[in-house]
Amino acid sequence: MSYTVTQQTQEIGIRMALGAQQRNIYGLIVLRGMALVGIGVATGLVASLAMTRLLAVFLFGVTPRDPATLASVILLFAAVAAIACWIPARRASQVDPLVALRHE
Repeated sequence: MSYTVTQQTQEIGIRMALGAQQRNIYGLIVLRGMALVGIGVATGLVASLAMTRLLAVFLFGVTPRDPATLASVILLFAAVAAIACWIPARRASQVDPLVALRHE
């Protein structure tokens, strides 16, 4: 996310110069990042449910389709990803539009 936000510095500067608020920039960046997280979580959940026989060999004391375990792992990954999206969004929302427009 940090790399993507750095690449979009001019776009963010133009948006801020045209009147976008900091919360709009936060929303834009976090929404894009969390959309990717949602796709990854859905793909991983489908893959883990499809491979339950293989996973059963590696799990001790937990069934491969344990809803509490799956939910806790999904929430943990989503929380880490939200933080990973929030930090670059915070940095991008504090950029001066003139500096962002001059950035190459």
